[in-house]
Amino acid sequence: MKIWYIVLVCAVVTFISSCKTHTNDIVGVWERVGDYGEGSVVEVEKVGSFFQAKLIDFPLTGLMSEMGFQKGDMKWRNVNFVHERYYQGEDLLKIVNKQGEVVSTRYDPVHLELLSENVLEVRAFAAGDEFVGTVQRWNRMIPEGERHNR
Repeated sequence: MKIWYIVLVCAVVTFISSCKTHTNDIVGVWERVGDYGEGSVVEVEKVGSFFQAKLIDFPLTGLMSEMGFQKGDMKWRNVNFVHERYYQGEDLLKIVNKQGEVVSTRYDPVHLELLSENVLEVRAFAAGDEFVGTVQRWNRMIPEGERHNR
């Protein structure tokens, strides 16, 4: 009887610990690929019970620069783990005038889905201007020292 109790406790602890690690799968550095925002880089970290992504790099020419983004902008905020591989949060959008000045900013709701360990898709809730992109693809940037281990 005592052995069954120990086995049950070990199984519950293993299950709980595996659930917690999946919620953090989104943490890391991600690079946008395949659209006009290509080359943008965000760093996702957990803050409290939510995740957030700061813009840490982007090409000096191109969409992000033209749209008035700056390094340090909070690109994604209030990102919440929904269930394995799925998150919901808000994505920063900026509106610029003809002079390139930011006249408005807002956060729109988005779905984030881990398509694999190293591919993240960010999708707006509603279709919109495809030039800006209602679907974004992000690849995990693996630090040089860790590439040999994968």
